[in-house]
Amino acid sequence: MTQPCWILPSLAAFLFFGTLTTESAEPKRHDSILFAEPDGVELLIDLRLPREVESPPLVMFIHGGGWQNGDRSRCRLAWLVKHGYAVASVEYRLSGEALFPAQIHDCKGALRWLRAHADNYGYDAGKVVVAGTSAGGHLAALMGTSGGVKDLEGATAGNVEQSSRVQGVIDYYGPSDFVKRSENQPSKTDDPEGGVYRLLGGAVKENLVAAKTASPTTYLSKDDPPFLIFHGDGDKVVYVGQSELLAERLEAEGLEVHLEIVKGAGHGWKHNATEEKLVLDFLERVFSKTASNEEPTNAAEAAARKAAAEAETDAEYQALVTTLSPEEQAWEKTLQSELGSFYLPIHKREKVAGKSNAWDFVRDDPELPRVLLIGDSISRAYTQTVRKELAGKANVHRAPANCGPTATGLRKLDVWLGNGSWDVIHFNFGIHDRATPLDEYRDRLGQLVARLKATGATVVWASSTPIPDLPEKKWTAASIVERNAVAVELMQENDVAVNDLFSAITPHLAEFQNPDDCHYAAPGNQFLGERVAKFLGAHLNQKP
Repeated sequence: MTQPCWILPSLAAFLFFGTLTTESAEPKRHDSILFAEPDGVELLIDLRLPREVESPPLVMFIHGGGWQNGDRSRCRLAWLVKHGYAVASVEYRLSGEALFPAQIHDCKGALRWLRAHADNYGYDAGKVVVAGTSAGGHLAALMGTSGGVKDLEGATAGNVEQSSRVQGVIDYYGPSDFVKRSENQPSKTDDPEGGVYRLLGGAVKENLVAAKTASPTTYLSKDDPPFLIFHGDGDKVVYVGQSELLAERLEAEGLEVHLEIVKGAGHGWKHNATEEKLVLDFLERVFSKTASNEEPTNAAEAAARKAAAEAETDAEYQALVTTLSPEEQAWEKTLQSELGSFYLPIHKREKVAGKSNAWDFVRDDPELPRVLLIGDSISRAYTQTVRKELAGKANVHRAPANCGPTATGLRKLDVWLGNGSWDVIHFNFGIHDRATPLDEYRDRLGQLVARLKATGATVVWASSTPIPDLPEKKWTAASIVERNAVAVELMQENDVAVNDLFSAITPHLAEFQNPDDCHYAAPGNQFLGERVAKFLGAHLNQKP
């Protein structure tokens, strides 16, 4: 390990804190704490606590350096001590000292050690957020998603009676999926001199099991903690798509996540006021929902806390709805009855947080045509891009649901159509019908086409996008090809235009589609949305 940078007090204060304004701002300092010595490698912690704050929450920071360089002195969040938080900057074995999973074993061991010694130092062991930059961001994210995964727990520092689960994650530009990264950034995963190669002991393409084991996206589950993710859109070291993928996958699990894309930034940037506010707001929100000195140790406890947090969010949402116009309240009431147990909590959280989503209320410009999008989660994910692209050209609405299979469409179509008239209806059913017998699929789809055409709108069919072969989920890529063929034939018989999203996205699957999933990272959703908007733009003034 590199020697610590705490030899001179004045230098230490500068490195760990940045600028100190007064002598009274000096924190309680505990330097070079030895917490473990696996394979003879000393692992140290530098701990800072605010004065005159009793039992502060703890932020555990993990340094970057490509898993092969760096030490605990490189702490981006040391400034948090001035805001009443304890900060522990920890070390882990570098790739030249041990291959993965040693690094995550050491980080989890550091947290267990910190919890075991909380009473000695005076911070709250039940309120812990883990954070990191680059390689440290990867390890922080992995700690967040792999809570309870025994193979990643390890034995570093012992204290096995302590939990390594965290209450939140702050991830700065860390990679999240090594397999996906190897597809669009192979120079960073397959170069023998590169960090990932040295971490895994070989190229990703030759070590797929290890690559998946080391990827935070592998372990996502509904009891994962909230995430705050930062990434520069000009990052050439770790592409921003890695954070977009993680954020999208977290959101798909119904989890709280905020991705802050820093415009014009590369792999790192100078600390700024916007970042500071986001971090402080995140910590306040996370810790306010965590009971003091009570850390969830199993999925049942985590689920109970999540339910309590959702109840709090629901109360805030209901209060917000009362401030809306009658038309907006009516729309929210429809969403409450139609979105279901998965999407409704996501919608509520986003409304409370002031975030836009696919189900935003649309106040029509009477001079513009009305467009309705009907479809599943693929359609939901590109809805906002379509709105953006057609702004000033059309009022783009979305059906108040993840529309599911054709059987659901036949039951719910009148609700989705609402009371107004439509100029263009863009619709799709297919992925949720992958197990529906082809003759039943064709029959139901035919009924839907007839009802949609009866509205007087121009009707546009979108072909279903590809799914991978996944035997464990009983998914077959061929099922979508077969249903698209049936649908296209039916649309031709009924003079319905076909927007062939399947053919458009297929050449880009390696770049855009999430691994072992039918969904897409943000660039893929944008690609599909732009394609849909362009296609609809050509049909806005056509009459059936």
